[in-house]
Amino acid sequence: ARALQAGDPLRALGLVGRLENAEGLLIRGIAYAQVGDYELAETSLDRAIAITSSPRAKDKDARTITARARAALVEILLNRGDAGPAARAARESVLELERLGDQHNANMQRLVLARAEVLLGRIEEARTVVAEMLGGKVVLGADITAIALLADAEIAIRTMRASAARESLRRARRVLEEAPNPILARALVLLEQELSHPIARLVREKIARDADLYVDRLFGDAPAL
Repeated sequence: ARALQAGDPLRALGLVGRLENAEGLLIRGIAYAQVGDYELAETSLDRAIAITSSPRAKDKDARTITARARAALVEILLNRGDAGPAARAARESVLELERLGDQHNANMQRLVLARAEVLLGRIEEARTVVAEMLGGKVVLGADITAIALLADAEIAIRTMRASAARESLRRARRVLEEAPNPILARALVLLEQELSHPIARLVREKIARDADLYVDRLFGDAPAL
């Protein structure tokens, strides 16, 4: 589980081996999802839910594994591009995890919800979720903080706020320097690249230049796009 939290799914798979109990299947399912093998991930997670949902498994630990497996399935749903169903499932998942006292994973599902809202074009709703997460009222782990900052940067990029995006990415990089996570580090690099991609060509005095979100750096008083 610590390997998964640190963004090392291959180590998690090596440690869990072929355990067939619910917790082993949960960890294996999440690890498969992190490496992008969603079919194997769904199979493992569904099997974990089947075990913990049996009449003989009614304790809190079983319910928590079930809730975490469902949460992982929500992320897979979103990664497959089903933003609408993912948003609805994420809201339910947040409530389920909070009832079980699993605040860490509840917070993770809030960020899944924010990502879904972005894909659905509901930017203000996504911004509200992320702002609440980063508002300082909730104690967040390093991984949640980094994900929230990356979400904040993505929202800023989509709303053409280059300086805000760069600041969120700077803060995310600082968090990841203290708590390395290769998966989140790759996501950070991709957002940095997106921030610097040309979005237009500006012509002034017969000189054409590519312009990124920092268009004002090229021509001084050029209008924001």
